[in-house]
Amino acid sequence: GWLNIIHPDDREMMAKYLTDEVLGKGKPFNKEYRIQRIADGQVRWVLGMGKVSKDKKGRVISLIGTIQDISERKTIDIALKESEEKYRKLFENMLEGFARHKIVLDSGGQPVDYIFLEVNPVFLKMLGLDKLGHTSENISGKTLKELFPGIEDKWVKIYGAIALGGKPLSTEEESPALRKWFKISAYSTEKFYFTTVFEDITERKLAEKELLEGQALLEASILQS
Repeated sequence: GWLNIIHPDDREMMAKYLTDEVLGKGKPFNKEYRIQRIADGQVRWVLGMGKVSKDKKGRVISLIGTIQDISERKTIDIALKESEEKYRKLFENMLEGFARHKIVLDSGGQPVDYIFLEVNPVFLKMLGLDKLGHTSENISGKTLKELFPGIEDKWVKIYGAIALGGKPLSTEEESPALRKWFKISAYSTEKFYFTTVFEDITERKLAEKELLEGQALLEASILQS
């Protein structure tokens, strides 16, 4: 019968669905599942759709429906899901802070703020946002000025120019408040949107400072000798 062509891994699930939902509750049959062709053993994804007919006493007397082969679409869906999962793991485990934003414009078309759309955990940690209770999920949709009231417009203007079609940016900046140095890269692949990548370069900057101070002391010592 029908159950015999269902893939062994889906058979129990489909038997329960048919018994409980369709025959038991009289719901329309609407389910994606796998079948295994008896002739060659090939596995195909199908979409089954149908409805039950009942007699005057409410007893099910028939189930009429169709089965559509959706293997191609399902293969694409599965591939996309796997790709998204790989991207998500990369996104969450990369060493750099990553954030995607949308610029906010005033009535005159000038950048006045920007919205956080997506950030990774490292970005939150680098900027100390995790200590304020922010997560990658709850920060989405918030604006820069919501998170940092009174912040100067310097970066809004810089990122705004990039989001509106400007050239990519790569710079090194110190944050006295965080006592850190960052290498910041920013670029846009779609108008009104931009991406920032933060790399913590504090240790390198401190090492460079110590080296310069050491060279200065050495030069002073030579001049005095």
